[in-house]
Amino acid sequence: MPFKDAKAEYFRITQLRGTEGPINCLAFTKDGKFLASGGDDQSLRIWDITKSSAHQVLSDPMEHWGQVTCIKWLFGMSSDHGNVVAFGTGRGLALVYQRAKEAELFKELSSTSVLPFNEPVECMDYDHHRCRLMLCGHLGKLRMYTVEKNGTLNLVWMKDEDMLIIPRSVRFLSKGENFLVFGLECGTMFCRAAATGVITWFKPLQSSIGNAYLSSDENWLLVDNLMKGFDLYEYPRPSPSESFPIVRERPYVHDTMFLEHGGRIACRSNHGKVYLFCLETRELVQRLAHGSRTLMVQAVHGCLMADHHLLTTGTSDSTPDICIWEKKTKFHKDGLKAYSCSLVSVLMSLNFFVIAALVMFWLNSKGISFDLEMPRFLMSNLSIIE
Repeated sequence: MPFKDAKAEYFRITQLRGTEGPINCLAFTKDGKFLASGGDDQSLRIWDITKSSAHQVLSDPMEHWGQVTCIKWLFGMSSDHGNVVAFGTGRGLALVYQRAKEAELFKELSSTSVLPFNEPVECMDYDHHRCRLMLCGHLGKLRMYTVEKNGTLNLVWMKDEDMLIIPRSVRFLSKGENFLVFGLECGTMFCRAAATGVITWFKPLQSSIGNAYLSSDENWLLVDNLMKGFDLYEYPRPSPSESFPIVRERPYVHDTMFLEHGGRIACRSNHGKVYLFCLETRELVQRLAHGSRTLMVQAVHGCLMADHHLLTTGTSDSTPDICIWEKKTKFHKDGLKAYSCSLVSVLMSLNFFVIAALVMFWLNSKGISFDLEMPRFLMSNLSIIE
């Protein structure tokens, strides 16, 4: 597979600082206004992207949370989308916060002990069709909750069987009818019925699973193989159709995701870079340099909008930062082009009238008569594009 750089697509627009300790997870709101980040400093930070600054820091004064391990914005739960956020912690808690309509700050709606105190919430996913939150514990425990309008979590079912796996990722599919759980050591994906939690099928993949991400159309599966990079599967086939080699200098799991409706693939690394691949051509299209070769890019997330796309990357050092990258879309560029053409047309029209006025003034100063019907004729046939 060719590794060639193409014209840069994403450009860094800002850096966010202030987090103390490694960043574990990142998540944009649907409109790209807010970014939530969670890390080892036992706090959830809400960043205002429009201001490139921290909007609010959520934390527990008693320090009962532990590290923030995963984040999900609960789209569709309230009338003003993107204002309800759920996150899991290292001490088995799941919390729900909301920024009410016209309010400034996020407020706690619920705090639920979903797992034992010594078992972190490893991953979560949200089913907006039925307002259900799926949670997986580090030791393999599974919990399904419904999220009420007031933010309360009501248990639907729980599974505590000894699965002997660490569930690295969980994803709803089939409009919430089923969900997938991906096991770290066994390298197996399990499909379960969302209503009961019963396993309907399972398939071992060709490697261990550091992280797994399913495309929005449920046609492609991207897996960190924990060895040489990332594998692309045509879901639900158990053999990869393509591999993306990324140099791995240390044995850590790497985050990954699909961007731009699946058109781009983002793969992070432990040497300061994020790699963007084109799904159609399978070629590397850009390397984003977040930092030095000793820096591990811990988390990555993207947001799709009409006139631009956003991508965020976060690091795992003791004084980490978050980079925000932006890509202008064709819609944005066409809009600028149309505006430029309109402006040029207006300026040309103004120049015509200025020249005509000067000619009329000069003719009048020389005592030469000027047919006033001529400018009226020209004006009636001149098209000004606004």
